Amino acid sequence: MLNGKTAKEYKELRRLFAAMPMEYRPVPFYHMDGCFAENGVLCEDAAKNIVQYKKSGYGGLCPLPVSAAAGHRATSPEFGTADYYDSYKALLDKAKELDMRIIFYDDLDFPTGRAGGEMARAFPGSTARMLCRYEYECMEGQKICRELHSGGDVTLMSLVAVEVDDRHVIDLREFIEDDCVCWTVPDGNWNIEEYVCTSAENGYVNYMNYDACMDYISLTYKRFADRYQDYIGDVVNMTFFDDLQYQAPNRRMWDDRFNEIFEEKYGFDPAPCYPALWEDIGEDTPHYKALLMDCRAHMFADGFFKAVGDFTRRNALASVGHVAEPKDASGSWLYGDHFLWRRHGGAVGLDLIHAYMYGFNGLKLASSAAYNYDIDTVACEIYGAYRQLDRRILYCEAMNAFAKGVNFMIPHTLWLSGHARIPHEVSHRNYKFKADVPELLDYMTRCQTLLRGGRHIADIAVLYPIHSIHSQEFLYESEPKGWEFSTTPANADYVTLINTITAFSGRDVTVIHPEVMSERMTADDGMLYLNNTVNFERYRVLFMPGMSMISLDNLRMIKKFWEGGGILIATVELPSRAMEFTPDKNADAEVRRIIGEIFGTSGTDRDSMTERLEKHNENGGIAYFLPSDKTAADGVYHVDSKAVDEILDNLPVVYDVEMLNIPRLDDQGMLSLILPAFVNHGVADALIKGGVFSYIHKRQENCDVYFFANSTAADYDGRVLLRGEHNPELWNPHTGKIRRADYELVNWRGEVYTKVALKLASAESVFIVSSPEKELLDIIRDAVDPRTIEVFVADENKK
Repeated sequence: MLNGKTAKEYKELRRLFAAMPMEYRPVPFYHMDGCFAENGVLCEDAAKNIVQYKKSGYGGLCPLPVSAAAGHRATSPEFGTADYYDSYKALLDKAKELDMRIIFYDDLDFPTGRAGGEMARAFPGSTARMLCRYEYECMEGQKICRELHSGGDVTLMSLVAVEVDDRHVIDLREFIEDDCVCWTVPDGNWNIEEYVCTSAENGYVNYMNYDACMDYISLTYKRFADRYQDYIGDVVNMTFFDDLQYQAPNRRMWDDRFNEIFEEKYGFDPAPCYPALWEDIGEDTPHYKALLMDCRAHMFADGFFKAVGDFTRRNALASVGHVAEPKDASGSWLYGDHFLWRRHGGAVGLDLIHAYMYGFNGLKLASSAAYNYDIDTVACEIYGAYRQLDRRILYCEAMNAFAKGVNFMIPHTLWLSGHARIPHEVSHRNYKFKADVPELLDYMTRCQTLLRGGRHIADIAVLYPIHSIHSQEFLYESEPKGWEFSTTPANADYVTLINTITAFSGRDVTVIHPEVMSERMTADDGMLYLNNTVNFERYRVLFMPGMSMISLDNLRMIKKFWEGGGILIATVELPSRAMEFTPDKNADAEVRRIIGEIFGTSGTDRDSMTERLEKHNENGGIAYFLPSDKTAADGVYHVDSKAVDEILDNLPVVYDVEMLNIPRLDDQGMLSLILPAFVNHGVADALIKGGVFSYIHKRQENCDVYFFANSTAADYDGRVLLRGEHNPELWNPHTGKIRRADYELVNWRGEVYTKVALKLASAESVFIVSSPEKELLDIIRDAVDPRTIEVFVADENKK
């Protein structure tokens, strides 16, 4: 964590908001395209500009070494050399002199994992591995004796025969003799399939292997930490990894120990199941795929990310960074899981660097991971490769991120030479932004002081449907053409659903990982509780987005939640399979039984999947099923936003925040488009004219902090309702000014709310901070009995 996992008191928040200390200031990437030091002394231009960066309002630098591959000058001294690390001391000394922070960037260029090319030379046995498939057609009655590809550096993972017509699978490993398979083909149409793990031959570390990743760390993190222990803490407190992904053709990254780890985790040998990764092998195919993909996701998370997390924690550092395309709705095929890899870091990371609002979908997933794992810092690499960047976009993208949970900005903005390959340097050297930079960085700093720490408040949870997504992925082999994006399963509406709830209905959510639900959550009296030490949350409403498979353990808790009076809203498809695979199908049968008990129909009844369902129980629990009635821009089925909004508005729920007459964004899958389509369809340009109105609520030590952001093109002049009695102040992050809010207490749905008048111009934001002046609230309570407070007129709640 950057500033510990403790919430801050009101007086401390007010002091920090005014002082804007260096530790809360944004820390940008500093691309070192040229010579940054000679003979241990900073080059003159670098030294002068670093001083100016501080004057502008940056709190430090993340020096990023670059090669000449992209057409700019390479970093000098050369990354990875003794001269490079010795010269790095000049950067650290300058930062210490200026009370600035340095984030250690762990490699040359990106993605992380090659150690500037040294990894393949120093540890060739620890580099990336991939899964390959070989297929041989057979004739019935044929006596096969075929040499296998395995041996030496190539590990046999599976050897099977698959009957083409009925998809029956036979394990052929018992027929291996002297590195050959010798087998007499029975009646039928059979193919032999051989699966091997071999080198990906790309020089990247094997992210799925913890020990291999420790070899990588010895070439990078350890070299830095061994030299500069004296700077860790006051100058360097964070490290950064970049753009990790399944680094192999067609995302077929694998590991030789996969079968062993799988069997330890799930209790059976996966070798006969490998064909399910490529093709349909019968009714259990989804189960096999889900478990195989789940195992890979865990190995990816417990390899590189755990190794880096372990090393950095031992050395009093916080690791952060991000995977490639953290907005990707699938995730499974690209890097396994949006949550698992984030649990090992000192902070949660993501990027927003390709185009305005292109990475918007990743924001709620990143912050939810932080809430799930009780991590207080959400770091965001921002700006960078935008084709269009102006003052409005600088502010709007930042406030979108802050309102979704980001609390530490790492702008992708500075270049040593001043001749940025991407012409959007946000510094004193860019005439376009020179006058705006100090105000922008002060704005970010004020936001970060109030949003870091504390706990998140939300009434609505969304279950992350990763098991269902895993169960629908396939691997394949083909010649990669450009960067390989994933394809989202048609029933995976959860990202579009999150945008409907937040950007259209104006409510906040936390996305819950299935393992977190099982390990950290409980259900009691119609509430779901996230039982973290600091970020404990409670939810009255649970969304179960489209999914064909669910954790049975989760579903049992969901049933208890609903039976106790909880509200459950399912969309698109009800699950009919359990993640907990058992050959006797008892788990699947229990899933269908529970779904039937809750909704009145099972997930196997396809006819009912076209009808809206609603079921109540005697304790006040309500279960809705909303069938898909639209197809999103990315091809995913989803529910009309108005239908979701209508249900949310009419639920018997006293929401934490009600925002009245806000502008709406109806996403309809636009934000899920992959980058080429996003750019070619002009989505960023359209969103600049649209935007989103959003909020976040954090509970600090003895006060409530609400952040409201208006990145829409329209000014807002309305009211917001805050549950409970508050003494609200308006804290302006743009100017630093604090003033009393215009407010009154009202009775809404039988509860006392504080109604606050709120005016927000386009591209502006504000904090409402409820100060702990108890005496004033006592006076109000003495003067006005809550039962006699004027009832708020329901018609005013029309958004």
